[in-house]
Amino acid sequence: MGWLSTVLAEVGILSVCSSRIERMFDSLGGLADLGEIADLDAAAALAVAAQARAAADRAEAVLLAVAAHYADLHPGPG
Repeated sequence: MGWLSTVLAEVGILSVCSSRIERMFDSLGGLADLGEIADLDAAAALAVAAQARAAADRAEAVLLAVAAHYADLHPGPG
């Protein structure tokens, strides 16, 4: 696990840390591909949507942290 994963897990941004990248939809209710969405009932659709939103929020938090780190490494003139 890298330093960023460790830091984000410690502050509660990441709920699960992994040393490998997995496809986002592998963990979303067992969907093998997006074509299976039509087979979901209302409750399952809401559950998958909530999981997808949470995954997107975690990804946005990581993107923001990396952007801030990049900005710290490259301060503007003056």
